[in-house]
Amino acid sequence: MHLAGYNLVGYTGADEHSHIYLAQADSSTGLTMEEIQRHIRQTSDAEEDQMVDVKIVDTAQATIRGQEVNLVISEGLNHDGDVFRQVSGLFEGRGGPAVVIVSGPTATWNQALVDEFIASIR
Repeated sequence: MHLAGYNLVGYTGADEHSHIYLAQADSSTGLTMEEIQRHIRQTSDAEEDQMVDVKIVDTAQATIRGQEVNLVISEGLNHDGDVFRQVSGLFEGRGGPAVVIVSGPTATWNQALVDEFIASIR
């Protein structure tokens, strides 16, 4: 999808509760990670999994496109009261800021798989 100065690619897992988003903003937009995340939430087809009572529970370092990136790890509740986890990181993409967001239920969270996916971003 191309909207409001950025491109967005989203994937919903087979469980229909796990999501991966990659967004690339045009450098002229000046969008921050928080603004991109807000746009993703507004355009997402996964509203039932939107987290509330979100708290940052940890941070981690990763390498994305050869850059050291600070990942923010958050947890919150969805509308059913299920605990969800989200990992997000802002990095320099091709022509502007980009963000990766991976979210899903903590009950089925696979950190090794998330790490592998993030490391594969080129």
